[in-house]
Amino acid sequence: MSSGCFWVLGTVLIAVVQARKLALDSRIVGGRDTTIQEHPYQVSVVYIDTHQCGGSILNSYYVLTAAHCTDQFAAEDLFVRAGSTLVDDGGQLIQVEKYYQHENFDPETYDYDISILKLSEGLNFGDGVAPVGLPPQSEDDIPEGVVGMATGWGRLWLNGRLPLELQEVELPTLDPDYCRQAYDSLTTRMFCAGYLEGEKDTCQGDSGGPFVSDGVLIGVTSWGEGCGISDSPGVYVKVQYFREYIDTIISS
Repeated sequence: MSSGCFWVLGTVLIAVVQARKLALDSRIVGGRDTTIQEHPYQVSVVYIDTHQCGGSILNSYYVLTAAHCTDQFAAEDLFVRAGSTLVDDGGQLIQVEKYYQHENFDPETYDYDISILKLSEGLNFGDGVAPVGLPPQSEDDIPEGVVGMATGWGRLWLNGRLPLELQEVELPTLDPDYCRQAYDSLTTRMFCAGYLEGEKDTCQGDSGGPFVSDGVLIGVTSWGEGCGISDSPGVYVKVQYFREYIDTIISS
């Protein structure tokens, strides 16, 4: 083998090692590594054998996610992985028995972007597996400056690579009037959070995941324009608007 071939092979091996290291060390857009013990309500919604979206544990049999995460998918192809910091290994992997996608979900505007998964068997609560708190029913705006934590295994930048470990990013809610000006399609069932300069945000793969403030699930990651772009904050489902809807599903 020529010295040139050895050089090419060595370069390829170095690139593979560096790519692996980047995959381990990288962060959600502007965020940091975390553990499932810090966010035990977080789950991965899996399509067949691949991470699709995030979700939040409501009780041992029900998980809240986004409607666009279930739209046109068969329930038997969906699973929930709970109790693992890693996106594709460990924890409890349970098949979805059925889901309740909001009947008013609009795939064009992402209005009513909420879906509730019913699991085929109950989760075992314990280390890294616990339900999240829910807010009371309200149609009021969420005011500016409420600090929440978004978590998930979403891409590290727009169309970028997925992390192996759970990521977290702290974001403040933004002025509702500003959000309505930024996004014409924003409805009373949505709010936005992030920074005007961008740099910190949720991204593809974080959809359906939790936005939690003081232990209460106030938002479900829904949509946005790009990831971490200035003047393009992330948009979240207003959980308080759907509290009665959620209670009706999980109590029936």
